[in-house]
This record gives sequence, C-alpha cells and structure tokens, in this order.
Amino acid sequence: MTTEAMRAAFEADAGPMGFDMRRQEIAVPEPWAEYVDLDTGHRWAGWQAATLAERERCAKVCDEQARECLDGEAANSCEYCADAIRKGDAP
Repeated sequence: MTTEAMRAAFEADAGPMGFDMRRQEIAVPEPWAEYVDLDTGHRWAGWQAATLAERERCAKVCDEQARECLDGEAANSCEYCADAIRKGDAP
C-alpha cells in the first residue's frame, strides 16, 4: 500500500467523524504537520504508526515459519511474503 493509498484509507475513516482533511504545504516532514488541523495530523501520524506496527506483526509470523521450515523453497516463499507485507505490497 502506497502512502497515498494509506492516506486515502485514513481519510475515508476519519473524514466521516468530522476531522478536517484539508492539507497544507510544509517544509518540515513531520506527518502530523501535513494537515491544517493538529488533531487530524496527530490522528494521521497514529494511523501510520499503527499500520506499520500491524504489518510488522504479520511479517514476523512469516519470519517464524521460514525459520521452522525444512523445505528451502517453502522458506523462501515465507521470506517473500514477509517482505511483501513489510513493504505494503501484500493484497
């Protein structure tokens, strides 16, 4: 999932709850500063952190399977899946 796809999912979730989705151009790359409203920015930063933490937890399951796997090809598949999850490329 790209950053823009993640942002679209965030805005689809937060927008109906009344969060201000207007963005602003910034020189400092803090994720919470991208939104005009600070509450929205903090929610966006939390959304990103939670999404990345969830991906890492899922990828660790694949890592464990790869370590326990006796079949080299299956272990490679598990490692491939873990990498795809971490990158956000998994469906």
